Amino acid sequence: MNRPILLVWLFTMACSQVASCDDTTGQDHRVVVGGRPPAGYSGPTAKILEDNVHAIKQNSTIKLNESDFRYAHMYGYSRLFEQMNLHGYSHDRLTEGRLTPALLAGYDVMFLNLADESRPWFTEDEIEAVRDFVHKGGGLFVIADHTNVYRHAEMVNPLLAPFGIEIRYEICVDVSPHTVSGLGWILVSDVREHPVSEDVFEYSLQTGGPVDGPGGVGFTSAGGWGDKWNPEMKEGYYGNWTKDPDEQSGPQAVVQAVEYGSGRVFVVGDQNIFGDPYFLFLDNRGLALNAFEWLAHREAESMRDSPMPGLNVRIDTAADSLSTGKAGTTNHYTFYTNLNRVGSLSALATRRPLPWTPDVLMWLEPSRVVTDETLEEADAVLANGGQLTLVLHPGQISPASIHLLSHLGLATGYETSSGAPVDLSDTAVVDRLVNVTLTQKLRDKTVALSSCPAIRCPERAVWTATDAGGNTCDLLCEFPLLNGRVLVSFAGEFYRRSALGDVHDVPKDASEAAYLLELGLTDVFLEYGIPQRYQN
Repeated sequence: MNRPILLVWLFTMACSQVASCDDTTGQDHRVVVGGRPPAGYSGPTAKILEDNVHAIKQNSTIKLNESDFRYAHMYGYSRLFEQMNLHGYSHDRLTEGRLTPALLAGYDVMFLNLADESRPWFTEDEIEAVRDFVHKGGGLFVIADHTNVYRHAEMVNPLLAPFGIEIRYEICVDVSPHTVSGLGWILVSDVREHPVSEDVFEYSLQTGGPVDGPGGVGFTSAGGWGDKWNPEMKEGYYGNWTKDPDEQSGPQAVVQAVEYGSGRVFVVGDQNIFGDPYFLFLDNRGLALNAFEWLAHREAESMRDSPMPGLNVRIDTAADSLSTGKAGTTNHYTFYTNLNRVGSLSALATRRPLPWTPDVLMWLEPSRVVTDETLEEADAVLANGGQLTLVLHPGQISPASIHLLSHLGLATGYETSSGAPVDLSDTAVVDRLVNVTLTQKLRDKTVALSSCPAIRCPERAVWTATDAGGNTCDLLCEFPLLNGRVLVSFAGEFYRRSALGDVHDVPKDASEAAYLLELGLTDVFLEYGIPQRYQN
């Protein structure tokens, strides 16, 4: 990315992180700038009004970052709006006042993300103003959630009623293989033909709810159902996770796309689906970008085919069986989340190659053989000067990992710390060094580990740890290949949730060391640089 474009992009991002770079205050409202297209942008434009009067919990000013682990501060919508700004979508934020016909007339799309009971409720005049705005050609984008959490459904259903849409007080529950994790993190693959579904094959909700209406375009499987909210439950807005006789079963709509007059309405039943970092999981991103384009009558432009700003990392989550979307003790949701804390990097976890060649292609302890299509993508990454990364856990290296190493010509040549040859396919427990310290500092901090696999790289070691006796183990190996390089990491055990803690826990002690290994890996990627596509 050349310096002028980079400076413009940084300024745009800075504007979106403060209260405003400019604001307008009318007699009955206050609007602040959220984000603008880069200077010099000459393509199509559209204007979005984000309603931060009725909804503020997870807005576009909140961005996943390296130091804030609070739940509500991890699932903001900054990444989504940053990409849209680059494609000609400016957005403002209504922070005070009411929705009026005069205010809405200046915008193409109104965005409402999870209303909650602490905010003002919609007046009849506001409901009529929004209805009229849509009827005349405007777009309405609404984020709902499961049950009646925060009483959002009570607040928003009157707004949606003119369009025949209703948020139900339930959780969309599904069963394997139509879930990513548990019963509530569902996998939606019943995707109906519609402009918002263009090149979208599957997406995932993190405990969302059904949305009824005449324009269902995404559904649970036939085995899904709507789990009713139990208002007596004190610990949260949930049901009993059991299919009861009085609950609706069969395909449940989680996305509605409805035309009304000359305008359009899009509603999705989950607050996290487009928030950091789940926005970059499977086809969630494509659905969000398609929806905004459809609402703004710009659906022929295909933002989904454009890279994210900065360094683009694709995690082949088909090979790890959706481990990046699972929070269990041997999975990688926390790792995937923490990669996306780094603002200059975007980690996209998808089961098929991206429409563009990523800068980094990564595999996390693959359990399935990498497809020929992805191997072709890997060749393109290396030809473009990019990086391939394979994360392994010695002693638990799968046949799929050995297959990939063999394909790359990197399956042999490793040694133990004492110099003996290592067979990576051996499932026996690998010898370990204990109480080791990483030679390289990560984020200017010394990293101490209780142990490490006693393995040394055949070529260059990027990271080496040493014990009290001077014995060494290598945690990250580098292999130049074609125009790029391959990184083989033996730190797999540290990148699992069991070693790191929950995604919402502040890293400390052993989990802080694992966190530094994650941030350190992003630094290794970024220090190598972004390939040619960003240099011109």
